[in-house]
Amino acid sequence: MRALATGLLIATIGSAQAAPGADAQETTPAVQAVRIGGEIKEPKKVKHVPPLYPDAAKQAGAQGSVILEATIGPEGNVTAVRVVQGIPLLDQAAIDAVKQWVYTPTLLNGRPVPVIMTVTLNFLLSGALPVPAPQPTGSPEKLADIRRLLDLNGSRATSLKATELMLAAVRSRAKPETPPEIWDALEQELKAEHMEEWSVALYDKYFTHDQIREFIRFYETPAGRALGATQPALAQDSMAQVASRGPALMKRMLDRLRAGGYLKQ
Repeated sequence: MRALATGLLIATIGSAQAAPGADAQETTPAVQAVRIGGEIKEPKKVKHVPPLYPDAAKQAGAQGSVILEATIGPEGNVTAVRVVQGIPLLDQAAIDAVKQWVYTPTLLNGRPVPVIMTVTLNFLLSGALPVPAPQPTGSPEKLADIRRLLDLNGSRATSLKATELMLAAVRSRAKPETPPEIWDALEQELKAEHMEEWSVALYDKYFTHDQIREFIRFYETPAGRALGATQPALAQDSMAQVASRGPALMKRMLDRLRAGGYLKQ
């Protein structure tokens, strides 16, 4: 049987190579995945698998939210996952869970298409107080566009840079012998503050979906892209100015109040 099967395989390959144009069929081009938003509605999840909390993460006290970007195939299966905002000890557990989720197919012009959507998984240690996260009220399409805007206008990169600077400031005041696991725990604690989710909630609160779309259109222009790419550096320089000049300015103002006898004792 194995010899027969091998012979059939060789014969099939040979005939295909001998007449490439006779029975060749055109390959249907792959449909490009579309992002949730506008007319593309978020699909309904029909199978949910909760993430398993890694022992290493529990021992390190790691908790918080992992935000992923998932690609849902035309049949509703998750075909690709990437980390948007993660926690190193929890990222893989989140990815492994989301890859097992199943959604209803998304139709565009009556045909199933792959879609890209953002999902958030929350990890909370047993006995720990819940980390409050804002709950935006906008539609899934609006929230997806807000997250896209945060990428374009540099807000996400600025938030990451602010976290780096905060940790650097704390490190500068710590003893050299501080063990690495302390810094890992502090970093996880910062990520558990849901800084990006607060930004999403604020944009949802103060701007309409049409305004969000207008912002996106601007930040997709050359000038908008240049502004968005420069925002993290602008924020860093602004914070450096405040840190270097702020204390002296505050002292000068307080001295003036003190000299006039207007400062509280």
